[in-house]
Amino acid sequence: MSNKNAYTKIDFLRLMLAEGDAISENNESIKIYAREEEIDLEKVKSEGKQRFKRIMLRLNAEKMQTEMKSNQSLKEMALEIVDKLMEKANFSFESYVIQKSIPMHNRNLEKLSDADIKNTLIQYHYLKLIEKSKLDKK
Repeated sequence: MSNKNAYTKIDFLRLMLAEGDAISENNESIKIYAREEEIDLEKVKSEGKQRFKRIMLRLNAEKMQTEMKSNQSLKEMALEIVDKLMEKANFSFESYVIQKSIPMHNRNLEKLSDADIKNTLIQYHYLKLIEKSKLDKK
């Protein structure tokens, strides 16, 4: 394995051994080998699972970043929609929430600041645009 990665050949072998009894024809032979080599299989399994979870979290974060970058134009469109909406003289956030059935989790709408209202609307329209773009791709 390359030294560029944070993981070594030993890490790879530990990961393989961690799930060894799931793929081995003879579980007892793995346990005997582990005892001879003074390998704590439970510790190896635990470390392997933790490492796998960290890798998956990192991959998911990278995927989310990529999606966010690719959806930047959708964010900008949502911002334009909200700016136009809030510029209207007769705009009422409470009426808009009711009209569009925006879930607000029992918030007291009168106490929201203009920035809170704008952020809520941007999120709402951004999610709607993402939903629409996913439907268009299908």
